[in-house]
Order: sequence, then structure tokens, then C-alpha cells
Amino acid sequence: MNSLSYRNNCIDRRDPCQGIRNRPLPGPAILRANTGSLGPTTINILATLLNPTVNQPIVSVTLDTSCLKSPNILVRFEGILTSTATVAAGLTFNFTLYRNCRLGGFREQLRSFSVSQSIAVVDLPDSRGLNFAFTQCGVDCDDCCTYTLELTSVSSSVALGLDVTISGTLSVLAVDSN
Repeated sequence: MNSLSYRNNCIDRRDPCQGIRNRPLPGPAILRANTGSLGPTTINILATLLNPTVNQPIVSVTLDTSCLKSPNILVRFEGILTSTATVAAGLTFNFTLYRNCRLGGFREQLRSFSVSQSIAVVDLPDSRGLNFAFTQCGVDCDDCCTYTLELTSVSSSVALGLDVTISGTLSVLAVDSN
């Protein structure tokens, strides 16, 4: 039989088979999520050296961490990328996660992600799942922050026309570190 007692922000779990295990009590947490999409949009890639900069936002989430002390942050994007090309090609999609804190604050680049996709059949949509995660511990920000995922560029080794659609969910979890 288990008995629980709370002492010093820990849980004492008395289990006759396991002995005593001390686990930290969970701290306050905030979770926010939003769905978003980009496209369908057409991107023309002229040549290897002229890969277009897209800089198009896909989804944003705003989170107020003012009630948390040095929170640990987890940002996760789960989505799908669908593209249709005018010629068979290998593609690289570059995404960037940004954070903008405080009203009128500067935009901070947190992390970049790259996804490769091979288009083998011309004019037939090809889809792939997207799964990006970013963590940051002990964030020293006591205000609202907006997290935004953008498609920043697309590259290919051949000239082509490309139709792209991206959709998914961005979630941000902040947990008090104390």
C-alpha cells in the first residue's frame, strides 16, 4: 500500500517493493497552442545560386510567463509539408523559429530546421510530416513572448516551379523551474 506525504516540495512515495522515492512536486505550468498554415503558394527557383528567400510565417503562439520563475520552455511544431514540382528534383526547406518578447522588443532567432524532400513524380503532390522541437531552460523573461515559425528559404539544384502548402500546430509549454 502506498502512502504519500508532502515535505520540502517533494513527494515521498512509500512503496513496499521499491522503497522510498523522492520526486519533486510539479511546478506551475502554462501551455498554449495554435494552428496555422502557409499556402498554397508558388515558389520559382531559378538556379542553385538564386534560391529564393521566402520569409513567410506559418504559425505563431503568444505566451505570458510573468507568473513563472525562470521557466523551462518547450516549443514543438507538428505539421505536414505538401509540394508539387514542375520537374523531378531534390529540395531543401529551411525553417526558422523566432521569439519576440515585450511590446516593441527585438525578434530573436532561436533555432533553424532543415527538411529535405525528393520529388520523383512531376506534377503529383508529395507530402511529408514535419516535427520540430526546441527547448530552453531557465528563461529570464517575465513578459509576453510570441513564438513564430517561418519558412525562410527553399533550395534546389535545378530550376523549377514549386507549389507548397504547409500546415500544422505550434505548441509552447512553460514550466516553473523552482
